Amino acid sequence: MERQRAAWHARWVPLLAVLGFVSFGSVQAAQEGVVEEVIVTGSYIRGTPEDAALPVDVIDAEEMAERGSPTALDLIRAMPYVGPSMGETNQFGVNQGTIGVGNVNLRGLGGMRTLVLMNGRRTTYTPAEVPAGVDTNLLPFAAIGRVEVLKDGAAATYGSDAIAGVVNFITRRDLEGFEVNGEFRSIEDNDGDWTGSVNWGWQGDQSNVLISYAQQHRSELRSTDRDWANPPYTVNPSGWSSFSDPGTFVAWDVDLPPPVAGLPGVPYTRTDSNCAEMGGHREPGVSGTCRFSYIPFDNLVEETEQQQIYAELNTEIAPGTEFHIEGLWAETILPNYRTSPSYPPTSGPAGPGFAQFRICNNGTYNFVTNTCSAPAAGAQFSNNPGVVTALQQIGFAGIDTIDYVQMASWRPQAWGGVPALTGGNGGQLNRNTYDMARVSAGLKGTLEGGWMDGIGWDVGVTYSTSTMTRSGVDTMITRMQDAISGLGGPDCNGIAYGQPGSTCGFYNPFSNAHPMNPAYGYVNPGYVPANANTPEILDWLIERWTVDQDQSLLVADAVFNGEIPGFELPGGSIGWAFGGQYRLIDYSGRIAPP
Repeated sequence: MERQRAAWHARWVPLLAVLGFVSFGSVQAAQEGVVEEVIVTGSYIRGTPEDAALPVDVIDAEEMAERGSPTALDLIRAMPYVGPSMGETNQFGVNQGTIGVGNVNLRGLGGMRTLVLMNGRRTTYTPAEVPAGVDTNLLPFAAIGRVEVLKDGAAATYGSDAIAGVVNFITRRDLEGFEVNGEFRSIEDNDGDWTGSVNWGWQGDQSNVLISYAQQHRSELRSTDRDWANPPYTVNPSGWSSFSDPGTFVAWDVDLPPPVAGLPGVPYTRTDSNCAEMGGHREPGVSGTCRFSYIPFDNLVEETEQQQIYAELNTEIAPGTEFHIEGLWAETILPNYRTSPSYPPTSGPAGPGFAQFRICNNGTYNFVTNTCSAPAAGAQFSNNPGVVTALQQIGFAGIDTIDYVQMASWRPQAWGGVPALTGGNGGQLNRNTYDMARVSAGLKGTLEGGWMDGIGWDVGVTYSTSTMTRSGVDTMITRMQDAISGLGGPDCNGIAYGQPGSTCGFYNPFSNAHPMNPAYGYVNPGYVPANANTPEILDWLIERWTVDQDQSLLVADAVFNGEIPGFELPGGSIGWAFGGQYRLIDYSGRIAPP
C-alpha cells in the first residue's frame, strides 16, 4: 500500500519574554560548582534549579544511586506527584494499544500534557492511535546524570503540551574512563529481568565526550502464575465478558407461527453446554450467559528487549562559545505479547451487529432477504456437524425441525484458545516494535562588548523520528460466515462440507470442537474429535496484519537572556529572556502486507 502522509504543519512559536529575579546566591552556587548547569527547567532565565523561584525537583546521580540505580520506569513511579503512567509491559490499565511504551503523567493530567525534554530540547512523540506522549523507555537512562521535574504548568514557555509540567532528562558530563553496570532481578515463575550498560567518557581541557550503550531484558510473567490475577466471576466480575465459546445461540423453527409479529418463526435461545467445565461462569437459566475471562490468556508482564546507544560531544570552539552535539538510537521489542484468542464479532457480513453469523440447515444464509437457501441432501446440518452435537448436549428436543442457528453472545475460540497457531497458552501472539533516532546540535555563549555585553545566547537544531510497528492476527468476517456454512478453507471448491465432491471444510463455533482449555489445562468432557476445527481452517480464518506508524519532529530554536543593567532589587538583578522556536511535525501511517 502506498504510504499515506497525514496532514503536517510547521509554525513559528514566539517564546514569551519573561521577567524574573535571579538571586546573587544562585550565581554564587553555580560558581562554586554545586550545579554546573545554568539553564533552569521551566525558564530561559539563567540560574540554578535548586534556587530558582519555580517548583523544580532535581534528582541527581547520587540520589539515583541511593535509590538503587532505578530504571526510568522505577524512577517515574516513585515520584509522588506522578499519576498513573504507562510503562509496564502489560495490556491492563492505561496503556491499551501501546504496550511497551513509557510516559510521565504529572498530576494525573495525562502523558500528552507533560512535556519531556532531553538536555532541554524536545523529542518526538510515540506515533500511536492512543495518545502516548514521549516514550521514556527509549531514553538513554544509563547516560542520564540528573532529572529536573517542573511540577507546575509551563504552557507559557513551552506550549500546551506542558500544561501539567516538564520533565528534563539531562546527561552527565563528568565521566572519565570506563564504567560498567549490571543488575539482575528475579521473582517466582519468571526467568528474571536484567539490565546492563557500558559508558565511556573523556575529559579534555576544553572538551568532553560521552558514549553509552545499555540493554534491558524483561521476562514473561503469565497471569495464570498469580492466583490474585484470576479471581472467580463471583469475586470480581471485571475482566469477564458475555461473549464466549461456549456461547449463547438461537435455534429457529420457521415452520411454526412466530410468538411475536415480525419474527421469522419460533426462536429457542439456549446456552452451549460445557461452560463451567471449560473455565467459564454459567448464569442461571437455559439461556444464561456463559462468562468468558480473557485474563488467563494474557500476560502480567510481556517479554521485552530494549537497547539504547547514545553519544555526545561538548567542546569550546572559541572563547566563551560552546558547541554541543548528541545522537541517540533506541529500540524496544515485544516479540510475543499475548492477548485474547479472539475478539467479539461486533460486525458481520451485513455490517455492524454481533448476532449475524448463522448456520443454515445444509444451505447458505442470504443477509439481504434474511432467508436460508433450500437445504441440500444429507443428514440434518451435515454441512456443520457441530450444530447437532451442541443441540444434543443441551438436551434439545426436535432437532429435525430447526431451520437455522443464529450465533448470539459468542466469539470464535474463546475458552478453546488457538494453541496450534500461537505456540502457548492459547492466546494470540502479537509483536510490537518501537524505535527512535534523535540528533541534536547547538551553540551557546555570551556576547561581549558594547550594549550587548553579558547577553547569553543559545541556538540549536534537533531532529528526532520514531516508528511504531504492530503486528497481530484477527478473524476475517466473510471467511467466518463461509466456514460455518461448510464452505471454508483455501482449497474450497464451492460445494459445502458433507456433500459429494466437496473439498471444503467447516468451522464449528460450539464447545464440542475444543478438547481443552489450554490456559488452565481443563479437559472438555463434551469434546467430539470428529467435530474439531482443524489447524488448516483456523489458519485460513485468521489473517495476519501489520501497521507501521511514523512520526518525526524538527525543532529549531534560539534564546537570548541577560540582566537589565542599573536595576537592583533586594532579591538581586532583574533577568530577562527572549526567543523563538520553529517546529515541523510529520506523521504517517500505513498497513503493511502480512
